[in-house]
Amino acid sequence: MKLNWTWFMSVDFRGDWIMTKGWAHLQIDVNKISGFMFFDEKYNEADIYARFSGYFDDDNFAVVTVSSAQEGTPEFEVSGPIFSFKNENILASSFILTDGTTVLGFTNHAEL
Repeated sequence: MKLNWTWFMSVDFRGDWIMTKGWAHLQIDVNKISGFMFFDEKYNEADIYARFSGYFDDDNFAVVTVSSAQEGTPEFEVSGPIFSFKNENILASSFILTDGTTVLGFTNHAEL
């Protein structure tokens, strides 16, 4: 598994933003998306922060369910647009997903 994306998550907790960030592995197959989120580039299976799975449509809109690796933490669903940029040297993609109180972003920059 290659950690090929970075992520951040910000949660509104009683009027304050709590932020976390790390590395992620995304698997994209046709219109489905799934993967794992980690705090660190150096990881093992025990270090999974969260799992996620979902889909995206032809209008560049993603819907993802996030499940915490910690027992007792409820899963949640976030959705939002997918952005991408490509030129002769770089391909950049970002997902900015929210449910109104949680913002989850993924980004990837690849040299062509």
